[in-house]
Amino acid sequence: MTCFLVERSLPGMTHTSLTALQRVLREATHRLGTPASPVRYVGSVYLPRRETCLCLFEATDAELVRRANETAQAPFSRIQEAVLLF
Repeated sequence: MTCFLVERSLPGMTHTSLTALQRVLREATHRLGTPASPVRYVGSVYLPRRETCLCLFEATDAELVRRANETAQAPFSRIQEAVLLF
């Protein structure tokens, strides 16, 4: 699978609203993913001073990530392929 980074502007987010976002993204990816086209929400980083949230997904393609975010009704500004290193 390929990693994708979803960028979104989320002014005024609280810990509670970020937790809710995480829940709906997990539910959306669970509903949309199939063995042939898996998609998984990995996690998020919120930058409070920039009011920006970066969410990481694994999927077979960016279209599946877009559909998962739309299903979760989570607005986003862009989806980009990413390389994840630890």
